[in-house]
Amino acid sequence: MDSIMKSTYFIDGQEKDFKFRTSLTASKICEFVNFVAESIILDSYYSHLKNIVFDYAIVKFMTDVDTTEIDESENEIDVIESFLDSTDIVKTVKDNCVNGFIEKLESAVNDNIEYRTGVHTYSIEKSLEKLTQKIIGQVESVDIDEIMSFAKAFSENANGITSDSIVESYINSDDYKEIHSDNKE
Repeated sequence: MDSIMKSTYFIDGQEKDFKFRTSLTASKICEFVNFVAESIILDSYYSHLKNIVFDYAIVKFMTDVDTTEIDESENEIDVIESFLDSTDIVKTVKDNCVNGFIEKLESAVNDNIEYRTGVHTYSIEKSLEKLTQKIIGQVESVDIDEIMSFAKAFSENANGITSDSIVESYINSDDYKEIHSDNKE
């Protein structure tokens, strides 16, 4: 649930009041994700700026703090970095967000960056771990009793079908004879 909270933050030794959201709407999440991705993917991919821009986006999209001066500065990234270094506002917002919301934002940003760049954020080890977890989940969800019931019903209705009878049937088939008659020529 998106709610608004009030708190204070310190910047340059001064305490200031501010309001912030504990989550964002779907449309605001889209704006947040695009802002981060577009800020670090220009002519090149500036991956080292992702965390700084992500934290700044928290201030920009989740608080009522006026960021106009920062947005209009000539050396915007340096001003952002300086602002973030001089305040605890991001920690306050992150600590009070809806449970799992920041992780959801990080995942959405990573997926968007991966889509735009083709650079995968997950290591092979992490990808294999996720795949293994998925396989284990699928295996654990198999109902052994249902499979055994199916196997029993199948074997009762097999009418003498065995692996030997299947092989013998194939050997006596026209397909088998045609394939092997071509090899004799």
